[in-house]
Amino acid sequence: MLKLNKVTNQGSNPFPYVVIEDAFGCGSSLNVDFPTHDEFASSMRMDKDMSYPAQNYLHLITQKKLYNSLHNFVYSEHFVEHFLDFFRDDIEKRVASGELLFNPFELPIISSPYETSIFDMNANSDQAPFLFPRLDLGYGGVKYGKDNGGAGIHTDNAGRLISILYYVNTPDNMVGGEHRMYKIENRKPVVAKEVEPYEGRLLASLQTNYALHDVNPITRINGYRKAFYLAVSCNKPIWRTSEGWMMKLTSNRDPEKHAKSFTPLNAIKRILRRKLLR
Repeated sequence: MLKLNKVTNQGSNPFPYVVIEDAFGCGSSLNVDFPTHDEFASSMRMDKDMSYPAQNYLHLITQKKLYNSLHNFVYSEHFVEHFLDFFRDDIEKRVASGELLFNPFELPIISSPYETSIFDMNANSDQAPFLFPRLDLGYGGVKYGKDNGGAGIHTDNAGRLISILYYVNTPDNMVGGEHRMYKIENRKPVVAKEVEPYEGRLLASLQTNYALHDVNPITRINGYRKAFYLAVSCNKPIWRTSEGWMMKLTSNRDPEKHAKSFTPLNAIKRILRRKLLR
C-alpha cells in the first residue's frame, strides 16, 4: 500500500493548497511503469488519458503492482480522510460561513470507483450526498492548456471539494505547462502562484468558488507532461453559489454558461469520446 510523505509547503494564498515533494516515495518507478502513448485515448480533460473502467486501465492495475497499489490507495476511505485532514481548518471555516452546503466531515465516503465520467455528477440527483475519490492518468503535449486542461482560467465543477495533481515526470525543454493559481484584483484574475511540473511533486488545493487556476499553455516540449489527476468530490454540488460576477469567470460553476456547454450535441460528443476509453 502506498502512503503519502509529509507536506513540504502549505499556504492559503491565493486559496488553500499543499505541496508534497516525492509524494509517494517512488516517483521514478511510477514514471518507468507509466503507460505508453498508444495505450491512451482522446479525452476532454488532458490531451489523452485513461481512468477506471477503461480496458487499458484495468490491464495496467492488473499487470503493474505499483499501479495496483496506487489504485487501491486512491479508492479508499483513508485517501479521502487524509486529504480532508490537510484542509480541516479551512473546511471548517467554510462550513461555518455557509460557503460549503454540506459538512464534508459528516458525509459518508464511497471508496469504490463511482464517477466514471466527469459529466455524470448529477445523474443520480435523488441520492443523499456522499464523498468519493477519482483517479485519471494522462499527458499533455504542445498546446496543452489552450484547448483542454481546463482551456483557460476556471474553477473545477461545483461538486469538487479537493483537486489533486501529481506530476509523474520532469518534462524536457518545456516552455509553459506550469499550474497557475490566481488571485482576484478589481474583479479580475491575476497570477499569484506558479507550480512547475517536477517528478514526484503533488499539489492539492481546496476548490472554493475563488480557486481560479489554469495550465500555462505548452508551446514547446520534448515528449509529454505526464500526470495523475486526482480528486475528492461530492456527488452533489457542495459549494454555495457565489456572486454573479465571480461565477461568470468560469463555465464550470456559472449555471448559464454551464447549461450552454451541455447541449445535446455536446453531450453526445462527450459520451462518444468517453467510450473510446473503454
